[in-house]
Amino acid sequence: MNTQSKTVTSQVVSELVRKNLEFSPHDIEIFENIMTLLHASSIVEAICRSCRILHQLFIDQGVGGTILVKDEQGNEKAIFQFVDDSTQVQSRIVRKNFEFLSNDIDIIEKLATQLKAPSFVEAVRMAGRRMNALMNAQEKGRNVIVKDAHGSEQTYLLVY
Repeated sequence: MNTQSKTVTSQVVSELVRKNLEFSPHDIEIFENIMTLLHASSIVEAICRSCRILHQLFIDQGVGGTILVKDEQGNEKAIFQFVDDSTQVQSRIVRKNFEFLSNDIDIIEKLATQLKAPSFVEAVRMAGRRMNALMNAQEKGRNVIVKDAHGSEQTYLLVY
């Protein structure tokens, strides 16, 4: 169910879109961890910031590139190799109602295409898992690398 309202701030009009998302308790824990690390004021802020950062990394990698984590010994792992996206049957699903700005909806929808996610909520879940994994890897001293199709590497420091 989507409902829309408008917010006026500093003469900028942004549409708010209400989304009902279903999460497992594990997904909620992931976003609460991201919320803490990002010093976000809400889970929706953690979701939006995670999706924006991941979307930018996908743009920077380009077609045929990959996002990697590299440890001190130079061992590389693509984020798709160390994040499990298999859908597990959860004993309990939590339905949350969030309000997103329309431009955040656009970014999440683009990210859904980049991740080949089957739905909006699955794109949010996948983004949360990847962002959590990237942040945890960086906390352990690993580098976040974007490698383009030509093999050129760019190291990123996720600032939060």
